[in-house]
Amino acid sequence: QTAQTNACINNLRIIDAAQQQWALETGQTSGATVTSSGIVPYLGRSGSIMPTCPLGASSYILSVVSVSPTCQNATGSAGSHYAVLSQ
Repeated sequence: QTAQTNACINNLRIIDAAQQQWALETGQTSGATVTSSGIVPYLGRSGSIMPTCPLGASSYILSVVSVSPTCQNATGSAGSHYAVLSQ
């Protein structure tokens, strides 16, 4: 589970970097809504697909540019983990 949590944190970092790059290149403000279709080209992944959490294969929650993405499995309940990006 530690390896899965670390992989999830790495995915969150990649997604956060993509949303920051998207905002910079498209002139978005910090309050602009982030969508997966908007940031997929900035992920730097072959096939341009959004990563999923290795613990449950859930998608990540996107909000606005100034808010880090979160994992649906990062609740601390049974079967989940504490993968969280610091602001």
